Amino acid sequence: MESLGFGLLGTIIYRFLCEGIHGATLGKLCCGICVVSEDGSPSTLKGGGALVRSFGYHVDAIFFGLVGYQSMKHSPINQRYGDRWGKTAVFKTKDIALESQHAPVLLIFVILLGTGCWVVTIALGLILKVL
Repeated sequence: MESLGFGLLGTIIYRFLCEGIHGATLGKLCCGICVVSEDGSPSTLKGGGALVRSFGYHVDAIFFGLVGYQSMKHSPINQRYGDRWGKTAVFKTKDIALESQHAPVLLIFVILLGTGCWVVTIALGLILKVL
């Protein structure tokens, strides 16, 4: 059971770092979407928006995403609950103002950092399980 907890923690850390520093995880990058603040400014680690959004993902994913889908249906900018709580929104990258987009060079650093933290968190969980 601890492994599941550490796996979830690793997922939250990965999303928090990638979306807070660059505005996108690797999956969002492939889909051409990006996380920004509600006011259209770039996402950041400050203010807790990316962290709240990352925790909220697990609420939104209940019942295969139906909870998040229902939330998005009733929001003018298609926010799921995690977005509402974190005061963030997801838009197509081409629709975001250039000044709200992060530097592309940051992407490799962020993905390596997020993935590294995820791996370390899961490894820590496995080590503690063995002990």
